[in-house]
Amino acid sequence: MKENNIEPLEKAYTQLRAFYDEVSILAKKSPDGAINTFKLKFINQTLGMLNDILSQDFMPFPDFTIFNVEDVPTNSDVVLILAQYLKSTASFYDMFTAYRNSKLYWIIDDEISDHESKRNFKRDGSINRY
Repeated sequence: MKENNIEPLEKAYTQLRAFYDEVSILAKKSPDGAINTFKLKFINQTLGMLNDILSQDFMPFPDFTIFNVEDVPTNSDVVLILAQYLKSTASFYDMFTAYRNSKLYWIIDDEISDHESKRNFKRDGSINRY
């Protein structure tokens, strides 16, 4: 983990979580409905940020990077992919954070840094706020 990836990762994760929550609601109402291309543009930007940070070991699918805007996916397809990214990001987070004095810190260059995590991601992809 590189220090300059911390803030972009935390920002992208917050966006990913919000997109997942929003599209999940749409998928419940209309699972086979096409997602709005406006939303898809921003979802792709967030996935692109995560792809730049997550190593190949943490990518949910080796042959997926972003959605094709020409072949607009369904709401349920988007939820499926976002859920996988949530889990992968939580696994990445588990690998690169550690507790010290009851607080969570980022591991940078194999050392526990002084950079405290702003978030505590749970394995299910949700966030503990403290």
